[in-house]
Amino acid sequence: IYQGKTKVIDSGDIYDTEYPGGRLGVFCLSQEQTIWSQLAYTCGSRLDYALRFDGVDDYVQLGTASQLHLTSSFTVSLWVKVPPGNTDNLPAVCSHDNLLCIYIYRGNIKGKLGTRTIVGSGFSSGEWEHIALTYSSLNSELSLYLNGNRLTTASGVTSYTGS
Repeated sequence: IYQGKTKVIDSGDIYDTEYPGGRLGVFCLSQEQTIWSQLAYTCGSRLDYALRFDGVDDYVQLGTASQLHLTSSFTVSLWVKVPPGNTDNLPAVCSHDNLLCIYIYRGNIKGKLGTRTIVGSGFSSGEWEHIALTYSSLNSELSLYLNGNRLTTASGVTSYTGS
């Protein structure tokens, strides 16, 4: 919503698949003499992407940590299913320079940002597991999650900005 040429609020992209064709509405609560003009909407293409690997030699190249431009808070998350007994040292997501990395090592999950590494336990091979590594620039904290449960948090972590 704009007031003149200034954006007052933006809902961002909204995807609601419950109603085919979509719905558009404007709510005006307790605002007398509000005038709406030039209301417009677009129905852009919605694309769902996922990567599927055969477990042999597939990978995604992320580039270096500085190329990712992670200068504020961020989350990196993934779903992983590792064959039973195969958890010795598996990089799951790593930047090319290994300054941002999530990997599985001997049944533990490790998250790395710059020179800081945090470790959480509880990973089960043979099952689908959701792993997330979050960095809070506000609190300077790096946290590791497994299936929505926080495993560990490190304080005093500064984001890697590169040079």
